[in-house]
Amino acid sequence: MDIFYEYIVKRKMDTKDYLFIAGIVLLALLLTFIFTFTIVAQYLFGMWLLLDAAAWWGAVFLIRQRNLEFEYILTNNELDIDKIMARQRRKRLLTINFKEIEVCARTHDVMFKHQLERTEGLTVIDAAGNPEEENVYFVDFSADGARKRVLFQPNEKIIEALKKVNPRAVNV
Repeated sequence: MDIFYEYIVKRKMDTKDYLFIAGIVLLALLLTFIFTFTIVAQYLFGMWLLLDAAAWWGAVFLIRQRNLEFEYILTNNELDIDKIMARQRRKRLLTINFKEIEVCARTHDVMFKHQLERTEGLTVIDAAGNPEEENVYFVDFSADGARKRVLFQPNEKIIEALKKVNPRAVNV
């Protein structure tokens, strides 16, 4: 029997995102001021309006790119994790074969705290909506000769299906 589940989680914006947005808005305001009221405006001969519009279009584009969602697609024993930016562009982050993982457990599980703290030689990929929540899991595995760790936030259906795929490595 084939297994297929998908789940989308929206990334919560943090302080770094809000500072980025404030910086972009300030930069757009500065460019608008430069293009409109300085001596540069005299040499642009009316192009200042077009440059102002381009500065604000760029600001809106960059701000919208901070709107991230992660989609988890479980097909049989493979979990695909996609990053969706601004609800328009999709990028495949990685595919994990759950028959070949080392461990999958909650980040707040006391039994796996020691393993979670070991990060030397690991590439960590954060694909969780809010890493501070209780339902965040980590997966350690090897791919392309490198050790990797993925933080993700699946629903209960995906966790139960993963447990059936590899009951020894998936700890609920």
